[in-house]
Amino acid sequence: MAWFLALLGVFVVLVAVFVRPLLSRPVPWAPVSASKAVALLEGQREQVLRKLKDLEGERESGAVVAAEYEEMRKTFLTEAALLKRRIDALQQGTTAAPTTGEESA
Repeated sequence: MAWFLALLGVFVVLVAVFVRPLLSRPVPWAPVSASKAVALLEGQREQVLRKLKDLEGERESGAVVAAEYEEMRKTFLTEAALLKRRIDALQQGTTAAPTTGEESA
């Protein structure tokens, strides 16, 4: 009987150690407020613009060839524009524009 109580005690401790942290964490898919979403998107946009600035420096130093530079520049500008549209849509209280790079018809 004592071994059963000891085993039960170990089980309770293991459940407390492994399950409790899972229950106390915020749900990652929980909706966030519009202001938090805007702040997150602005941070992402700043990162993209920083990458674009770094790319300019790499082009000037010759680390990136012209064709690669143009392709990467276009990608960064498109991503920054999409983020800006999503930010604007959230600030205006509307649904954000598509994020796949495809325009709606």
